[in-house]
Amino acid sequence: MYLNIQTNIPLQGHNYYRIAFQDNTGEINYTNTIYLNYIPAIEFNSQTKTLNLYSNEPATIKILNLFGQTVEIFESNNSDTQSFSLIDYPKGAYIVQLEQSGLINCIKVLL
Repeated sequence: MYLNIQTNIPLQGHNYYRIAFQDNTGEINYTNTIYLNYIPAIEFNSQTKTLNLYSNEPATIKILNLFGQTVEIFESNNSDTQSFSLIDYPKGAYIVQLEQSGLINCIKVLL
């Protein structure tokens, strides 16, 4: 049996998942419990104007203007937490694009 289930917004912190299913005889079975410790990958601190990346995998962070043009690219290393300052950027709206392990996540930032 193969199951593919996606949680788009897991709760921050410790999460445990398992699935109850009923087979064709009416018996209820359970999958093994899976543990996930979810920490948001990237967040913006509007007071210090810094991006904080929480990850132990390499990642690429692109800062885009609203026209989709790349303003700056940051490369992260394998440390657990890294901060990138946006304090010298002109006021305005930006898109922060995080690319990691083949997945892309975007957040909007107002300076």
